[in-house]
Amino acid sequence: MSKEGKQSRNGLMNRLMSKGLVFGAVIMLFLATMSSISSAYIIASDNDDKYPLVERNIAIYTPLKRIVVLNTDVAEAIRALGAKDRIVGITDTVEKQTIFFPDISKKPVVGGWKEIDIEVVIRLEPNAVFAYKEWPGPEYLEDKLPPSIEVIRMDFYKPETLRDEMNTLGYLLDEEENASKYLEWHDKYVNEIEDKVSGIPEDEKPKVFLDKSNVESIHERKTYSEGTGMHQLCEKAGGKNIAADLEAAYPTVELEWILEQKPEVIVGLSRKGGYETDNESGVEEEYERIIELPGFDNITAVEDERVYLMDSSVPFAPGYPICLANMAKWFYPDEFEDLDPQAIHQEYVNKFCGIDYDVTKHGVFVYKGKPTVSISTNELEYSSADTMTITIDIANPTEDSITFQWYWVVPQFSVCVPVMSAPIPAGYDDTTDFSFLIPDWGSTPFGNVFYVQLTDASSEVLDADVIWWAYSPSVVEAMPAVEVDITKEIRKTIERIE
Repeated sequence: MSKEGKQSRNGLMNRLMSKGLVFGAVIMLFLATMSSISSAYIIASDNDDKYPLVERNIAIYTPLKRIVVLNTDVAEAIRALGAKDRIVGITDTVEKQTIFFPDISKKPVVGGWKEIDIEVVIRLEPNAVFAYKEWPGPEYLEDKLPPSIEVIRMDFYKPETLRDEMNTLGYLLDEEENASKYLEWHDKYVNEIEDKVSGIPEDEKPKVFLDKSNVESIHERKTYSEGTGMHQLCEKAGGKNIAADLEAAYPTVELEWILEQKPEVIVGLSRKGGYETDNESGVEEEYERIIELPGFDNITAVEDERVYLMDSSVPFAPGYPICLANMAKWFYPDEFEDLDPQAIHQEYVNKFCGIDYDVTKHGVFVYKGKPTVSISTNELEYSSADTMTITIDIANPTEDSITFQWYWVVPQFSVCVPVMSAPIPAGYDDTTDFSFLIPDWGSTPFGNVFYVQLTDASSEVLDADVIWWAYSPSVVEAMPAVEVDITKEIRKTIERIE
């Protein structure tokens, strides 16, 4: 090898090592002697017997040109680095996501993410097959594939390793510049969140139950323990996973155990939303199923309305900082008041997904309950000079602004007067009191109705409430010759409401 070749090899080797391209493996780079081969990584397992990057020593000639992906996470990662055209084969999980993967979903299908059709893979003539570190097992891949097709195992769903995996992927695809752009975006938000969380004392961090929401049992639930991607997200966002120390990655726990732990926040993972649907009814059903579990009405998380669901498209793959931002804001709404997870989500879609998609108008990604409104009065009957106090509770846990409307109705006189209309921002949750003195409305008693509602941008009613109350004259006298103009009197009263 020439002196220039050695310097080139050593220089690139130093760059690889300095940028963290070591996943429990020893990585060596050799300059190929044939002009048709630009470079090759020789990757060997080192001490990480549990999660090696690959199962055996392999030579990966780069950049990879033909790739089979066995899960949506790696498909999303490759697309984020601008190399979606290198994908020649996919699994059925990718095929189903025609909106999120409009181009990739049309590629030939090689099976499911746990078991594939080896003959189909071979016919596609890929350089490499990308799979999770544990699934499918070697008996489905390495033991069956010819030596010309290498298996590269990376997860792309765990925050603790994803950054390095994206860095590695950039080298394997010869897309280092795009990898740097992604890492810059990643670090901007992850570092901001971690910096704030690092200053929060341990005893002030909320206790969190992470629920695998596709479980329908009312006696037990599945959750996430230490080492899982959901656990890592919870910790990074400043939460304390109550199931962190349980055995197994996805342990099953009794409801009684959950009640004893007294979680302050519940975060569930749903598979009923995502980019492929605008209908949130499936996620809503899962949400209702959780909060209605026996005894859960006495859990702090449910009492304080701190139960949240997110679709599985949010917490994993290169877009995981979106989930991290949501969790941080759920755990610490005051500290992260200015953090906008939806804006971060849209930025990710615009920069790294290559699709025309507005997350404010389409998709179901997080669910925090429905907007609610209620109205009550301090009494049900009033006379002249009495003080009426009206209490209105409004909660808008959604990510969209909605409208509050209040009407004063007197059925007896066919009167309906609008009292108030106001925009309610996303995340609003407050109680407001209004008071006024009941004027003299004459000697005729009559009933009143206060009707309140919340509507969305299309004027669909999201929630409504009503309270009935009566006006009773202090002294019943003969009917006056001139009747009181109730509409006019109500309008005058509305002007005095404080």
